[in-house]
Amino acid sequence: MPKSVPSHSTASAVRGLWFVFNQDGHTFAICASALTGKEEVYLDGQLVAVRRKIAFTSAHTVQAGEREYTITLSTPNLKNGVFHATLAQSGTVLQGWQTRYVTRQSTVTSIATIVVAGALVFMLLRDGPSPWYLVYGVALVAVGSLAWATAGKGYGYVVEPLTLVQST
Repeated sequence: MPKSVPSHSTASAVRGLWFVFNQDGHTFAICASALTGKEEVYLDGQLVAVRRKIAFTSAHTVQAGEREYTITLSTPNLKNGVFHATLAQSGTVLQGWQTRYVTRQSTVTSIATIVVAGALVFMLLRDGPSPWYLVYGVALVAVGSLAWATAGKGYGYVVEPLTLVQST
């Protein structure tokens, strides 16, 4: 089923990777699912091609007016969530987008924070009954440390322009 084409490139593990190109008065878009391999190509909001292909590179040819364009989707680094999409005409790349996957703080930092908070709780509460305010204070420190360790700066895909190398 055709989807509504977004106005700009976006990426999400759930909604898929959308790469949108505006060129010569036309809007080209490709929507790809990193999970299922399904690719949908749109020209000016109309679905023009559907394919299910799980490969590191995929190319689609689109005719817009008198011109032929090629949309290429590639996966140079699947482990790090890096995808590239380019729009080319006659072999010349006109535009490109790339994704990268941003993760939260490093696992080592998160584990160290949780261990230190746990050790603090253990040291303060091991000597038997403690005043209620100390128990609540230590619990607040432990919960705050856990929240800090897991919250970080956020995570998900970032879509940014692909640096194109011009040949001379």
